Amino acid sequence: FICVLTLYLTVSILSMGVMPLSELANLENPALAYVMQAAVGDWGAVLINFAVSLSLIGAMLGYTVLASESPFEAAEEGVFIKAFAKTNAKGAPVVTLVVTNIIIELFLITWLFTDSTYQFFYTLSAGMILLPYLLSAAYFAKVAFKEPEAFKGHLSGPILWWRILGCVGVVYSLFLSWAAGVLGVILMCLLYVPGIIMYIWGKKERGEKYFQSALDKVVLVVIIAAACLSIYLLVTTPGLV
Repeated sequence: FICVLTLYLTVSILSMGVMPLSELANLENPALAYVMQAAVGDWGAVLINFAVSLSLIGAMLGYTVLASESPFEAAEEGVFIKAFAKTNAKGAPVVTLVVTNIIIELFLITWLFTDSTYQFFYTLSAGMILLPYLLSAAYFAKVAFKEPEAFKGHLSGPILWWRILGCVGVVYSLFLSWAAGVLGVILMCLLYVPGIIMYIWGKKERGEKYFQSALDKVVLVVIIAAACLSIYLLVTTPGLV
């Protein structure tokens, strides 16, 4: 983290010594390619563009794996439909790879029709990670307070430190959720509905019960109500997407 932070700060500061700030502000992406071109010539721009292309390819492969791994693991745990757990001869989750990439392509196609769609989905995807962060921090805090023996052999240091860290994580995650805004949280619920459908479908396939507690049912109603409100806002609010 320190190395990356130092690199970012160095690039940002040194760029101001190569080009005026007014020109830097108007550079297209990748901006560093133009800075390197002004500093060392055309080969600098070629080097940066090659590095950016390599980075994008790596990111594409990484996110392809992550996107397919989530429903695959969920199916393995028995909370998604069985089809998502299917693998090919190489052990790759073939169904999740196909389904997730079809969904990705559909999203890419929608970006062709409006310039604001990318920013909308970018903001939405950034906000979607907030709930997992909050739940992860809350679970960490729960284990630190109720099951401190689980830390033995895994994490060193006094248990008080890990309890404080868990509480800070919960508070910080709540702050991020608040910073995302009420509208952002409401719109996120629209994407949770397909997951709920997959969950119910998977449980029915295995003959297992679902949403048994009153709290589960309340959360389900809240998510569905927020999803319906999201659809209403998307239809009636110009410029939201």
